[in-house]
Amino acid sequence: MTVNENGEEQTSVVTGKVEAGYLLARNPEEMMAELETISVPGLRGKSYRAFEVSGNSMQPTLSPGDLVIASYTERLDLIQPKHVYVVVANDRLMVKRLRGPVKRNEPLELLSDNRFYDPFILPQEDLRELWQVRGVFTRSVPANANEAFDRMLVLLEMLAHDSQQLRSMLLDVAARFDVKLLPEIH
Repeated sequence: MTVNENGEEQTSVVTGKVEAGYLLARNPEEMMAELETISVPGLRGKSYRAFEVSGNSMQPTLSPGDLVIASYTERLDLIQPKHVYVVVANDRLMVKRLRGPVKRNEPLELLSDNRFYDPFILPQEDLRELWQVRGVFTRSVPANANEAFDRMLVLLEMLAHDSQQLRSMLLDVAARFDVKLLPEIH
């Protein structure tokens, strides 16, 4: 646990730049002392850690550069089904959804929100730490869904108008060349 000069708990930030150091540190206390810390209102009194997201396997939920704030999970049988966790394994650091609680010696099934990625099976003996994501600081604010819908309605109106104009032009051409069109089906 890291505290500030007033004795208040701080959240250590694990960035992609220190990912390998986080996983392979010989002296975790020294490594943790070197990490940047932040104070997160409402997330005090427990051990929290912040992890920088890299990669796109959790899009659209999480984007590269997002910072997830997570609390330490001690028991695998209390995993919340389909919740997002930071998984610290022997050789990798991942942010994934977990299928659900895990029994002793049972592998963990890690799920990506990006449908282009298959589930990842992690043997329990490869797991070093597990952190449940409690919040996200994001650098990418999605577009307003209503704005996209409004733009789509405008495009549909333009298409309807254009199709009416095209129909009118076809009727004019057909009349000039005395071509009979198929009757409309209602």
